[in-house]
Amino acid sequence: MKSSRPLACVLLLILVALPWGHDALAWSREGHMVTGAVAYARLQAEDPEALATVLELLREHPHFDDLLRAREQWGLDAEDRDLAIFMNAARWADDVRSGRFESYSESRWHYVNYHYRDGELTPPGTPDDDGFLLWALQQNQRRLHGGSAHDRAVALTWMFHLIGDAHQPLHAVANHAPPHPDGDRGGNLFFVRVRGGEETINLHWLWDDLVIGTDRFTDVRNKAIELRRRPTLTPAALAGETAHLDFDAWAAEGARLAVEHVYRGGELRSGTREQGVILPDDYIRTAQPLAEARAVLAGYRLARVLSDSF
Repeated sequence: MKSSRPLACVLLLILVALPWGHDALAWSREGHMVTGAVAYARLQAEDPEALATVLELLREHPHFDDLLRAREQWGLDAEDRDLAIFMNAARWADDVRSGRFESYSESRWHYVNYHYRDGELTPPGTPDDDGFLLWALQQNQRRLHGGSAHDRAVALTWMFHLIGDAHQPLHAVANHAPPHPDGDRGGNLFFVRVRGGEETINLHWLWDDLVIGTDRFTDVRNKAIELRRRPTLTPAALAGETAHLDFDAWAAEGARLAVEHVYRGGELRSGTREQGVILPDDYIRTAQPLAEARAVLAGYRLARVLSDSF
């Protein structure tokens, strides 16, 4: 469990403050920042020319001064300022969801629905029916290479974010088990409690907040370093999983992990909005390492996409 703020309190605050649609954030903004930091470190080590090109294009972004550079107020040196830009690029698509930047938001780009029903997992239908995540990844990858620098930079920040989204298991699945025959909207209608006596939360938000609970630059940077140094999460350990870049395969991978680890093969049951089911004692202990591993893998895969693209 995180020491910076108790998980249950954070989740409750998020639950109260934000809407219940399937277009909820994938990872918290802070989790996306970890993925951006991992990608930065990987490019710095493996492809500094691509890193420089990406940073140059991000500086052409229409929101560079407002959102990508806005949090550089911690007295950072030049290298850390560039790292902060990567962190903020990864969370940009969530930061534009309200206020004066809202016209850039595309809520249906953040998810795709594989369908889990009667023990079977079936592929998504059309984007209109099951979300535009895979379509948006393909479209924005193409947009990296055409049009104005402004448009290419916006496409770039979408790639940062959507690759992170694709690795949050609950952004790739709709569970049709009772009491949600039409699907649980990626866990947003699946109600649980972390332990007895605590407030009801939804499963999607629980998973969003498992990576880190603060957006302080030093905390995010240190979390990314700590994760990359874990023996099971080093670039060498995950080399096989970053060798092939296939957006559809990533989403299918996430859906399978959701079935196995989020819903525990259908054994995890949903409560009601008023009374969530208490999670098994080992749930957070096993879920958090998986969430962290997915955030790291997203960072490595993002770095590969950027290196191939630039």
